[in-house]
Amino acid sequence: MNYVLAVDLGATYVRVAIASCDGKIVSKAKERVVREGRENAIAKQIIKIYENLIEKVGKVTIDKIAIGSIGPLDMRKGIIINPPNLPFEKIVLKDPLKEYFKADVLVLNDAVSAAWGEKHFGLGRDVENLAYITLSTGIGVGVIVNGKLLLGKDGNAHEMGHAVVNYDSPFKCGCGRIGHWEAYASGRNIPRFAKYLAQTMFKELLNKSILKSKIVNNTLEARDVFEAAKKKDPLALKIIDELGKVNASGFANVINAYDPELITVGGAIALNNPKELVIDPILKYLDMYVVNRVPKIEITKLGDDIVLYGAVAAAINPPL
Repeated sequence: MNYVLAVDLGATYVRVAIASCDGKIVSKAKERVVREGRENAIAKQIIKIYENLIEKVGKVTIDKIAIGSIGPLDMRKGIIINPPNLPFEKIVLKDPLKEYFKADVLVLNDAVSAAWGEKHFGLGRDVENLAYITLSTGIGVGVIVNGKLLLGKDGNAHEMGHAVVNYDSPFKCGCGRIGHWEAYASGRNIPRFAKYLAQTMFKELLNKSILKSKIVNNTLEARDVFEAAKKKDPLALKIIDELGKVNASGFANVINAYDPELITVGGAIALNNPKELVIDPILKYLDMYVVNRVPKIEITKLGDDIVLYGAVAAAINPPL
């Protein structure tokens, strides 16, 4: 029996799975992404994870490989170019894996892969117009319109995390541009936005907040804001409300551009926190920005594995 290899390459973790050709994941593993080395360092890491997996499941024949990866991509060459959330100028994926496995390799953006996974294995099976949004270290979007997965000339047709939500922003995104959605509401950048809010709009709440020491000492993390909000900390709740406005603006850009009938949401921020602190603040402000009819908005049921399922779907049923 032949198998496919599915890879989810994020800014923090890389997940690798061996799956059967009917879409069942046989074995999987997760590691922190290597952050140093040559341009093929991550490809080597993927190979090593695979070799560890086959020690458990036995030797298998890999027919196809599909990768859902952070971007920006050159999809056809199978490389990542100047990723804002990893310290490499270029990450080469396709050629080293093709040489090792002697199999075809398809590289998609991770959120695009997730949208394809949602369509084949998740809430989008009966949906022709679907968007998937990940709220994680970065912000990513994958879109299916009239049953077609949008890709673009280089595979970056969906980079809505870099949609502008404030044209006169004080914040630079990791990509170097200003005013992007990701510069405010991604896991990497929430601490900076939270500190800005605490020292400007909500100064009167800072002294009594359980977040004060971490804000002052520059040790604040995104999860600290959400944990404080769960405890009803007034400053944290104000920050969550402002994040709701930013995310509502980003979601509205997706809705206005692509007119989906369903948006599913994933990523660590959405999956690890209650709906009341993630989805509800978006719904509270969405009508301020949106023109098209608001679609259903739901947390994905595929959880952390959604990009892996998308890669499995792409290997079995390539969207190109």
